[in-house]
Amino acid sequence: MLEAGIHPNDILIVDRSLEPVPGKIVICALNGALTVKRLLRRNGCWVLVAENSAYADIDLHEDLELVIWGVVTFILFEDIMKAPLIALVDCNSFYLNAP
Repeated sequence: MLEAGIHPNDILIVDRSLEPVPGKIVICALNGALTVKRLLRRNGCWVLVAENSAYADIDLHEDLELVIWGVVTFILFEDIMKAPLIALVDCNSFYLNAP
């Protein structure tokens, strides 16, 4: 999820009461394995987008077992230099305002 501003060791704040609608980043269990992806709708089909060119998007179909645990609302991360600064970033605004 690097292209969405989510890096290894970041802490994700999740709201389980929000509806997982297209465009939102979700935490889900896909065939029993936890993953973080952006939920999209393409040509009438649901897709989990990796937001990292090293990983393929996942087209959802009825043969897959999918449980969406919640919608990511904020990201907590440390500065790259490991300074004690922590930033709180609204991941949905980051997506909408990205060039």
